[in-house]
Amino acid sequence: MCIRDRFVDPEATQSLKYLDMRFDNQCNLGCRMCDPSSSNRVQDTVNWYHDQGKELPDHWKIFKRQRSNSYIKQLAEKRKWYAMENLWQLRVLKVTGGEPFMSKDFNEVLDKAIMDEEAHHIRLMITTNGTKFTNTILNKLEYFEGLDLNVSVDGTGEVYDYIRWPFNWDMWCQRFETLLAWVDDKKFYKRDFRLRTSTLISAYNWLDAPRLYEHLHDYTNKYPWLNDINYVPRIDFNLFLRPEDSELSPRWLPDHLLELGLERWEKTNNRQVDEFRAFVEEHKGKQREERQERFVYMTTTLDEQREESYWLSLIHISEPTRPLYI
Repeated sequence: MCIRDRFVDPEATQSLKYLDMRFDNQCNLGCRMCDPSSSNRVQDTVNWYHDQGKELPDHWKIFKRQRSNSYIKQLAEKRKWYAMENLWQLRVLKVTGGEPFMSKDFNEVLDKAIMDEEAHHIRLMITTNGTKFTNTILNKLEYFEGLDLNVSVDGTGEVYDYIRWPFNWDMWCQRFETLLAWVDDKKFYKRDFRLRTSTLISAYNWLDAPRLYEHLHDYTNKYPWLNDINYVPRIDFNLFLRPEDSELSPRWLPDHLLELGLERWEKTNNRQVDEFRAFVEEHKGKQREERQERFVYMTTTLDEQREESYWLSLIHISEPTRPLYI
């Protein structure tokens, strides 16, 4: 008897209960730390670097110029039909992107589940940038058994605008407020509902992230039920930017900026303060000029492509006489 036969019952009925799927890379944002596999807008940017004969930033070097998206569309279509054919047995549908609510195929799967009355036994787990929370979309979600939202956001004000091009902070706040008001109105928090936010720490938002934490935390004042669903501990800040030696990592920041960021974190009650303290202690005095030069290169060339300005967007978060690197 082989090992497999000892643990697998060949007579057992198999069923698909949990499906984790990315339909495509359609996204309305072109975040600076993202890559083409997660955003068609970033792919457009990579295409621009190739067309201009410019060297790609380090975290995009493995990506080539894409001349057609027909393969992505065909793959998304196949995934859509696979999901639709298995709705009857699913208990959990987990979706990432791209931005899932930008995906025509994902939206068709939602509609199919509702139309076929399969939504009532499916729990949705969705990673989203939070820009598509409209009543039209939210009202679809009400049909499902449960909802777990992981909302990514990487700054406030002009820092958000700069990183999450071409969206803007004021509109993001409106959409997030629309979500919370909808949950409040429908009393959806009494059902199987979870909400977390995720922030990827980079050199761009190192000094602004404590302000973002305070902003996200303040929603508990207007919506006390957020405390009941364990929202605050799920306001998460990720220090592990990939690749590890990315030019966008805050680890290459000058010591005075590492310390300034930590000083701002220590004024909050964030559960991760010790993580930030350890991060600063590990990386102080270990800056590499070559990494800083690469950061300047990516920042200035991407500013050129997007007609943005680091000076107008981020300089105010640092000391005016001692900016990040530029």
